[in-house]
Amino acid sequence: MKLDQCDAPGRLRPAWEVGSVLLEVDLPDEWPPGLGLAVAAMIRRSLRDGFPVVIPIRRDATPEELEAALGAVTRVIQEAGLAA
Repeated sequence: MKLDQCDAPGRLRPAWEVGSVLLEVDLPDEWPPGLGLAVAAMIRRSLRDGFPVVIPIRRDATPEELEAALGAVTRVIQEAGLAA
């Protein structure tokens, strides 16, 4: 979360009170421009419509490891009652 200083000394306020947040994402050089635009649109939509869940995974992860990570996060979301 980006925090900006406000008038009160020693107090920070969340970026949503300020009005904007800058999110920088490094995309692989080999991605075509259209894929980068699609990722940007997906991020904007997820921030507008809900709360994004980000799962970091190694570049060399196997499909089985990716499936296990997604399964674990899905279970946490469902158990918390957040799944639609």
